[in-house]
Amino acid sequence: MELYICPEGLNVCTSDHNQCGYDLPEGEDYVPPDAECKKFIDGDTWVDEDADQGKALSEYDENGQLEVGFGVLSHSAPYFSNFKVSGKKIVWNRGNADSYESAEGEFGSDCEQITMRYYKGGKGDEIQPWLTRVIVWLHK
Repeated sequence: MELYICPEGLNVCTSDHNQCGYDLPEGEDYVPPDAECKKFIDGDTWVDEDADQGKALSEYDENGQLEVGFGVLSHSAPYFSNFKVSGKKIVWNRGNADSYESAEGEFGSDCEQITMRYYKGGKGDEIQPWLTRVIVWLHK
């Protein structure tokens, strides 16, 4: 698969690394999604602590990274969308966290829960989240 070069100054793609884009923390290689957790994404419904529900739909981007839209995560901060799933992590714009809003989370050990943290961005603001949300897989 051909990888596209990322914008200068952020993560770059080379033949032996897949660090493309703004979503992964700077210098972090993308890894394929956890095989067990990936089973809980496409078309499944998730619910947060406020009983908001949303579907999870995914597709691979041009760099071979799994991009997922969790509707329920967007309720918390509507401008967040198209998260990347790397291993058990879910990231959005973490490469720019020192300047702009970003989000990061992870699947729980059974893949049926996701803890998300949202950051305002800017020096220091990328360390402490302004919002933490736990969402749970609805289909049991």
